[in-house]
Amino acid sequence: MGSFSPLTNLILLILAVLLPAFGFLVWFIIDVYKKKWLRLIWAKLSLLVLSVVIGVFVTPWVFSNVAVTFSKDKVMCEAMFKLALKTSILSSAKSRMHLYLAHLYFFDHRGQDAINAFEQSYKYKQNEVAVDNLCSLYTIKGQRSYAIAACIVSEHKETAAINSILKDDYEMAYSSINMAINEAKNPSCLAYAIRGQVYRRAGNSGLAEVDFKKAKEMCGNAQNIQDILDNPNYFHEHYAELKKEYNFE
Repeated sequence: MGSFSPLTNLILLILAVLLPAFGFLVWFIIDVYKKKWLRLIWAKLSLLVLSVVIGVFVTPWVFSNVAVTFSKDKVMCEAMFKLALKTSILSSAKSRMHLYLAHLYFFDHRGQDAINAFEQSYKYKQNEVAVDNLCSLYTIKGQRSYAIAACIVSEHKETAAINSILKDDYEMAYSSINMAINEAKNPSCLAYAIRGQVYRRAGNSGLAEVDFKKAKEMCGNAQNIQDILDNPNYFHEHYAELKKEYNFE
């Protein structure tokens, strides 16, 4: 498909959906003209049903496929995904089309539009992809309660802990990050860095240094770990920048 132009893809995909219906229509018109429209009536009805089924269930995927061919044209891509959504009948299809739109908005840094689309996707069908992304987007936007709930459901306890840090609830932050470390077979260096940040902001510099040292040993010179170690306000500053980047302000 990639060797054809977007317009060619659009024409071919539309023809693929409409061809059975077109064939039925031609057949029916010819038989009406010959006054033999009752001939093979069950075959005709079967073809009609097949055409309707194809039209109902395939059309959204046709438009979503076309949207991909226009991926470099954001306006056209969004328009095609919206057409795919409007022509979707099944809840699972609606959920999927909302996911496609949400990812388009996310990569275009349209934060609120992405949140709305992920929420709609989850509404039509509960799915991990929507919850995972809502955990991140709620965190960036600053909706702490929503973020913590989504992060817990999606088992992103580290991000749940970061949200608690951002609302200065160090008891909850410690509970979340400690659970993440204890439940993991191989806790990440980020988890230790987050717990060290919790200890430091709560005033326990001794335990903070232990976790910071562990994180440093595990990840060497990883820049994000070093930034956390160097800056007690790292998460506040980092998410303030992301909030602007995703146009929440």
